[in-house]
Amino acid sequence: MLLDRLIKHGSREAIRQLALMHLKGIGILKNERYGRPLLLIAARTGDRGASWLLSGYYLTGSYGFGKDMEKFNYWRERATSLMALP
Repeated sequence: MLLDRLIKHGSREAIRQLALMHLKGIGILKNERYGRPLLLIAARTGDRGASWLLSGYYLTGSYGFGKDMEKFNYWRERATSLMALP
């Protein structure tokens, strides 16, 4: 499976892009239900961009991510901490 290979080879950015394609319907049918877990996988594996996106989506309630200030703060802090890594 493509996703398994992306995770195995550390392609966090590719997973984030795949998630955005599904969330926004870019080049494929829009499928938020599939895109949300992909974005979470990218963020949990250390993709700073995915963490920033999640913080914003939890702040605004976009793409089926319910408004949640606790999750907004978690992902914002996570993205900020990833910026400090070499």
